[in-house]
Amino acid sequence: MTEALHVFGIDWKLLLTQAVNFGIVLLALTFVLYKPLIHMLAERQERIRKGIEDAAAAGAARRGAEEEGRHMVAIAARKGEAALLFARTAGKKEEERIVKEARAEHQRILADATERAKEEKRRILADGKEEIARMVVLGAEKILIQHEK
Repeated sequence: MTEALHVFGIDWKLLLTQAVNFGIVLLALTFVLYKPLIHMLAERQERIRKGIEDAAAAGAARRGAEEEGRHMVAIAARKGEAALLFARTAGKKEEERIVKEARAEHQRILADATERAKEEKRRILADGKEEIARMVVLGAEKILIQHEK
């Protein structure tokens, strides 16, 4: 076995040292890059979940506003024919305004959550690329230094 390694020009001590160095780099990357990245992704996922819950709450508020508008129309119907026309018009306008506001708020929350998610993704990708590039340069530098020895 030693002869075969010698024939191919492999130094088993150097090979063992490189394996240990690789293990150390792997552990360092795990704790310095991988785990924080997973943590950031979990936080981002939680923020997205919160945004979806907020959007659902806005939808529930819209449904509540629609129900309130229907209730206002029912009360106005009991007050008489003259007030009925006025109440329906006012109730309809109020319902449309509330629904429009709720939809606008829903869209705003959804757009804000989407934008935050996109920005977080861009930031994480940029940070990851920068860190990977830095690690590659450090690794290449280490290999070149070892190769020169």
